[in-house]
Amino acid sequence: MAGNKKTGIWMDHSVAYLTELRNGMLETSIINSLHSNPEKGTDRDRSGNGMEQMYIPYYRRLGEVISNYDEVVLFGPTDARLELLKILRGNYLFSKIKIELKQAPKMSRDEQHDFFRDHFKGRLNTEN
Repeated sequence: MAGNKKTGIWMDHSVAYLTELRNGMLETSIINSLHSNPEKGTDRDRSGNGMEQMYIPYYRRLGEVISNYDEVVLFGPTDARLELLKILRGNYLFSKIKIELKQAPKMSRDEQHDFFRDHFKGRLNTEN
């Protein structure tokens, strides 16, 4: 599947860092949630659909970006990636996009780039 567009998205409920290979270089763009750190607890503290509903605009924006890729890895420390996947799987437009989930801690930009390279090792087209 050489030539497929790939992205890695480190995300939590407040921000998403999208990494992709462009012109042989890893580039990162940022999408902020409208609700940056609305609570200071764990995911277990946030219960019910009300909290998920609060992030729908954020997940829709991410979905718009993801629709431009063939392969995506969602990684991060919270349930945000699971909530996003649930929404994407409910839309047939995402059925042909390979989406994987990985648990990951808070990471620096360099660590996110390393994670992206390791995840897509051998499948990156450096000619882009």
